[in-house]
Amino acid sequence: ETFKPLSVPPQVLLFHDQSYGIHYEYTLALNTTQDRISEEHREPEYLYIWTHSSWQDCTVQCGGGERRTVISCMRIFNKTMERVNDSYCQPENRPLPQIRLCNSHRCQYR
Repeated sequence: ETFKPLSVPPQVLLFHDQSYGIHYEYTLALNTTQDRISEEHREPEYLYIWTHSSWQDCTVQCGGGERRTVISCMRIFNKTMERVNDSYCQPENRPLPQIRLCNSHRCQYR
């Protein structure tokens, strides 16, 4: 909650299948010429987040292995997502990979 002007525009991420009770109110000041000029020369502000981007191959062909999600750093800007170097995301926020069992059938020897 804030009661003063924000120094950067707020960014809201919406996740499917979640029902958050979000309520917000805001006011906008009338832009002066100086405000418009400074906005034109401002660097774009990117949002960097960790995502589960894909699944690795199973660790074994048979006998029970596991697959893990690949964790990637993504840049979000202007409704687009782009994979970037992991150094852009905060390492302490990196999620653990999801794990699934795979190829649990017995190995067949000849």
